[in-house]
Amino acid sequence: FDLDQFEADAQEAADAAAAAAAGGAGGFQVDPYAGHLNHQELTKTLLDLSALYREAQAEGVSCPNEAEFTAYYIMLSCGTFGSYKGSVSNMVRLLNQVTPEVLLSPHIQYALAVSGCLEATNYVKLLRLMQGAPLPLAAVPQVFLPRLRTKALCMLLRTAPPTKDKMRQLSMTTYCNMLGFESLEQAAEFAMIHKEAGCATLGLCQTPDGDLVLEVPSAQLHTLTELPYPPRHTVSWLLDKAAGTPLVQLTTNPCFAPDLAALGTRQCAGPTAAAAARQQHQHQQ
Repeated sequence: FDLDQFEADAQEAADAAAAAAAGGAGGFQVDPYAGHLNHQELTKTLLDLSALYREAQAEGVSCPNEAEFTAYYIMLSCGTFGSYKGSVSNMVRLLNQVTPEVLLSPHIQYALAVSGCLEATNYVKLLRLMQGAPLPLAAVPQVFLPRLRTKALCMLLRTAPPTKDKMRQLSMTTYCNMLGFESLEQAAEFAMIHKEAGCATLGLCQTPDGDLVLEVPSAQLHTLTELPYPPRHTVSWLLDKAAGTPLVQLTTNPCFAPDLAALGTRQCAGPTAAAAARQQHQHQQ
C-alpha cells in the first residue's frame, strides 16, 4: 500500500471537488441525491461506535477519542438534512450513558452548544461557533446551514416592521453578514429561490442610500415558506481551515479540543452539573 500515493490522490480529488463547487453559479453545490443516505449511514456508524465505547467502559478500558466521536454523533443527530432526521431519543440515551468526564469535555460541550443553536435558530451564535472551532467540529454542523438560512430569512421578514407602503423589508447586507454568505450576490440568489418556491411577490429593490433590500407585501407573507431542500454552497472560510494540511492528516489525527471560553460557551463542572446538562438538553428537545 503506497500511503504517499493515496494521500496525493485523495488531495487531488478534494481539490477538484472544491474547484468544481466554487466554479458553479454563486458557488452553489448541487446536493447529491444520496446525500441524506450518506448522512444516515455515518450517523448509524457513530452510534455503533458508541456501543463499542460502552463495552470498553465496562471492561475498564479508556478510549481517549470517545468525546470527539460522540460529539460528531450528537451534532449529526440534532437536525434535519434532506429527508434524514436525527433521532433525538438515541441522542438523549447516549448522553445518559457517557461518563461525566466525557459529557463535560470541550468536544461534547461544543456539540451541545451547536444543538442548542439549531433548536433556537440562533444562527449568529452557530456561525461564531463554527468559525472558531477546529475544522472537523466546524464541518459537521455546516450541513444544516442552508436550512437555518431559509428559516432565518422567513423569520426576519415576518418580524420586520411594516413600511408605510405595507411592505416587509430585509437588508441583504444584514442578511449576508448574519448568515455567513460569501457575497451579497450569493445571499440575494439564495433569497430569490423563495420566490420560485411560491412567494411570487417577493422581490429585490434598492433604497435611496444604495442598500439592496428584499421585500414582500405584508398581505402576502403567508406565501413565504421555508425551502424544503435549500441549496448548499461552498464555505470558503471553512475550506481555509484546511489550507496546507494534507487530507490524510486531517482525517486520521485527533481533533484538538475547542476553546470554549473563546467561543463564548460556558463549561459546567462536577457530576451534579453533568446530570443538569443532561436534563437541560432533554428539556430543549
